[in-house]
Amino acid sequence: MMQNSPITNRSGRTTTPVPTREILIFRGRTGAAYNHHPQVTSLGDRLYATWSSAAVDEDAPGQAMMMSTSDDGGETWAEARALLSAQPGEHGPEILTSEGIHVHGRMLTAYCGSYEYTALGMSYYKVDGCTRKGRPEEPFHQNSHCKILVSRDRGATWNQEGRIDRFVPNLGPQAISSGRLILPGNMCFPYTDDPSGVTGWKMAGVPGLPVGYVDDPDGFLYGKKHRGDDQPLCEGSFYQTADGVIHMMLRTEAGKLAVCESSDNGATYSEPMLTDYSNDNSRFHFGRLPDGRWFGLNTPGPEKGRTPLVLAISNDGVNFDRHYVLGAAPLQDPVTPGFHKYGRYGYPSCHIVGRDMVVIYSISKEDIACVRFPLEVLSSE
Repeated sequence: MMQNSPITNRSGRTTTPVPTREILIFRGRTGAAYNHHPQVTSLGDRLYATWSSAAVDEDAPGQAMMMSTSDDGGETWAEARALLSAQPGEHGPEILTSEGIHVHGRMLTAYCGSYEYTALGMSYYKVDGCTRKGRPEEPFHQNSHCKILVSRDRGATWNQEGRIDRFVPNLGPQAISSGRLILPGNMCFPYTDDPSGVTGWKMAGVPGLPVGYVDDPDGFLYGKKHRGDDQPLCEGSFYQTADGVIHMMLRTEAGKLAVCESSDNGATYSEPMLTDYSNDNSRFHFGRLPDGRWFGLNTPGPEKGRTPLVLAISNDGVNFDRHYVLGAAPLQDPVTPGFHKYGRYGYPSCHIVGRDMVVIYSISKEDIACVRFPLEVLSSE
């Protein structure tokens, strides 16, 4: 990253607390004490929450994609069930990573990343939970892909109808002004002109990736090495400004987000640039409000335990200079300790339903919770 982007969340900064009430969607329990990667959407009056769930540890073999629904605006939630369960692999069960649901008409399309540990990866997992430090060069993952499942009965039943090879998404797809859907990953961002989001996916992403590159939870490290980047780049989320430019924001370890940009509807992207948008080394969510302004949802305080939770608003897509605090509870330890379990407001994402915004997140990667508030509190002054 040789140059800097002007995108910032600091200039003209103001902070406004938003009164919210935390609603528990799922409490971690024995056999399902790790819960993370949450997303939320709606079909009619029904809200759908999805997330990844494992027995104790992050990304453990056997991790499943879970779903719960609410028919009263998120006040109460149905008992969670597995939208998709892990299947046996060569060296152990596959690992499933929930990446949300896309709504097209009355059709629901769910996205679920899948990979397995190689024999070497499984041996490391059994010793230390598969930390990435000190690993040999051999791949730790195999058979990485994205499963695309469809429901035509409001989520009662699901059938796999698509697949994207060598790719594990980060968030569900978002539409750009042309109607094209873009599915953010770590360093790859496939797109399709199929409005259902099932077929026609074409690969795009950060320039200069090697042939056969696998964009999964390990792949971005190999991408960093191949490109010679000074920072790892991962977990993209984007917004499109009025000039048609797509700004794909990327997580780094520098306490600030990076961005690569596309001016051809997501077919190609620029070299990444470092922004001045602070981030607590966590996933985030960007998009556009119904009134035309842009938003960034994240935990912006570097190394603060993923708290507070802030929604930043921008009038121009560059200066995200109005900050609304949606939650400021302190970091808390999980009830059941496990590998990489931390963070008060983990991996927040949001969905606009009617005149409200619903924000979902994990707590200590153990519980799943949400808040809902009216968009009218986000002053346009």
